[in-house]
Formats: sequence, structure tokens, C-alpha cells
Amino acid sequence: MFKTMIKASTVALILAISSTTFPVYASNNSEATESSENETKFELTEEQKEALEFYEAYKEELYDDSSEEDGEVKLFAKYDDNQKQLRQGNVIEAFLNEDEGLSLSDMRRLKNHADEARDTAERYYKNDSMLRDAYRHFLWNYLGSNDSRLGQVQTRIATTNHEWGLLLRQDALDYYDERLSYYTDLGLNGLEAMAPAFGDTLNRLPKMKRNKISSYSDFKSVVDDSNVMDWNNNYYGRYYSYMDDQDAAFKQAKPFLILAESKVKSSDYRKVYDGNWYK
Repeated sequence: MFKTMIKASTVALILAISSTTFPVYASNNSEATESSENETKFELTEEQKEALEFYEAYKEELYDDSSEEDGEVKLFAKYDDNQKQLRQGNVIEAFLNEDEGLSLSDMRRLKNHADEARDTAERYYKNDSMLRDAYRHFLWNYLGSNDSRLGQVQTRIATTNHEWGLLLRQDALDYYDERLSYYTDLGLNGLEAMAPAFGDTLNRLPKMKRNKISSYSDFKSVVDDSNVMDWNNNYYGRYYSYMDDQDAAFKQAKPFLILAESKVKSSDYRKVYDGNWYK
């Protein structure tokens, strides 16, 4: 799955973790201290290692955490670090993107376009948050589609998964807790349990996305007006990317855009669902 080259410092850190074998006891801890006969060794699977490698590469390439001192990567320093990443949704979004073929370089370029779209929307519509959001999503997709190294397909993947990063937060947190309990019951604790639990959670994300919506009734119960608004405006940003001028394109698209969450209608839900603009 993981095809992105990563820095030597990251490789060294991951190898240090993945080469470690953790003791796991078939009996309870008190019995295990009396005898080592029931002791076995636990090692991370290749899939878990790949997921953790991608997470570290993602952090080095795209994640800015000013609380980390001297560039030190505090991998799984405490449970809340993993929970924090899943709660924010950014790592979910990034892992879905990677699973669907985007490189970290692609993600960086798309983030730059997102930043430009945000800044431009702020200048144009400083006093109208909803119109600002509509223009931001339209322009993000317009700019990404006109990037010769990206195009409409890669842009669609990233901007669609931006919403999924939020939609899957609770599912990911619940699954992480479940896997953490599983490895704790095996006899692992602290860092020993966190690493495989987080790796399992990252690898589970694509399946979570595929299974989240299987019908229109699912769609209506899972997504909200903000998701529908953004997916709709994403689509038209890509559609009108054939126009040379971004402001002229926005003007042309405006009758088809949703300019405020309060204006989202049931027909918009149906349009986004039937068009598969959420996938």
C-alpha cells in the first residue's frame, strides 16, 4: 500500500519499534511472573508497520505540531496523541487519500491549493461565512483541477475525503478503543498496545468508508447539510475548471452552487447521492 519514500530518521524510528518483540502471556500477569513457560512474543504485522510508516511520513510532510520540540517525533507518547489525530480527522483524510492512489506530494500540492482558496475566499467574502465557504470549496476544486500534476481525478479524491475525515471520526475512535482493549487483554500495555491498535485502525479506514453508506437512507442519516453543500460545490469547481478565469467560472457556476447551509434542500441530498459526488 505504502509507496512514498520517507526520511531516514522516520525509517530508523519505525524500525526501532517494529523490530521490538513484546511479551504476551497466555495466562494472567500474576501467573506470568511466576513462570515464563506460557510467554510468547508479539510482533507487528507487515500491514501494521506499513500503516505506521505512512502515519510518520504524513506527519513529517503535512502535519505541523509546534508542541514537538527540536523536531522530535513523539510517536504514541500517550493515548491522547492517537485519539487527538483521529478526532481531528486529518490523518483519516490522508490515509483514505493514500489508499485511493494519492502520494504525499499530491496531498501537499492539494493542501497548497486549499490554502490559496481559503485566503482568496477570506479576502472576497470576509463578512459572509457561508458565501466564503462556498467560494473556498469551489476554488479549491477549480485550482486542483487546473494543476497539470493533479487534474480532476486526484482533486476529487482529496476534496471528497476531506468530508470523510470528519464523518469517520467517531467510527475510528470507537475502533481504536476496541483494538486497544484487544491488545491489552493479550497482555500488552502502554506503547506495546497502542502501536498495533493504531495500525489496525488506520488500515480499517477504507473499509469503514465503503461500509458507511450502502443506500440513500444511510446517506441521509450519515451526512448533514454542510457535507452536501461542500460536495455539491466541489463538483462544480471541477466542472467549470475548463474556464480560464476563476472568478468568471464562479459567476457561471453560481446558479448551481449552494451558497449557505440553510439553503440545502432534500433534492440536493438526492443530487449528490445519485451523482456519487460523495464517493
